Amino acid sequence: MTLLSQKIVDIVQGLDIDIQRSLEKLLVKKQVKKGEYLLREGSICRHCMIIEEGIARKFLIMNNKEITTELYFKDDVAVSFDSFCNQIPGNEWIQALTELTITLLNFHEFQELKTTHPELIKLDLVIAEHYTIWLEKRLIDFRTLDASERYLNLLKQNPHYIQHIQLNIIASYLGVAVETLSRIRSNI
Repeated sequence: MTLLSQKIVDIVQGLDIDIQRSLEKLLVKKQVKKGEYLLREGSICRHCMIIEEGIARKFLIMNNKEITTELYFKDDVAVSFDSFCNQIPGNEWIQALTELTITLLNFHEFQELKTTHPELIKLDLVIAEHYTIWLEKRLIDFRTLDASERYLNLLKQNPHYIQHIQLNIIASYLGVAVETLSRIRSNI
């Protein structure tokens, strides 16, 4: 269990049982096929998606090229943060790289529930804190680590998932060409 998922569990378990039940009613489990899009460019991100099993990615298309900005693994929260928080169309895509099991939390239903149970605002804060910490770490890694070190970190954190991700997606995520990634892999 990740630190984020443990924090969420701790918050939920600390809630009154009626609030827990109300929240559980909002959570929807869904199976997603490999290659299916959870979000498309120009759409509004209406759900916070918790990855229960599988791998997904978030990417942008710039100059007809896909640029992978995030990889999501078990217990990660997949979301286009700006689109979700502001309920505006986004420019990001989220795609299943493997078969997925996800849990969905609808933005509007959760907002409504928070009006009657403000204790749930803690969940928003924990998710926002987690995303901010993750983003800060990713920015620091891009500024301080070379591509080989970033690849080794990805391998160390998710060794059993890497073989399920296409090399061009990993290369894009690391910010290198596929040829560079191949050289990195051959030197390991």
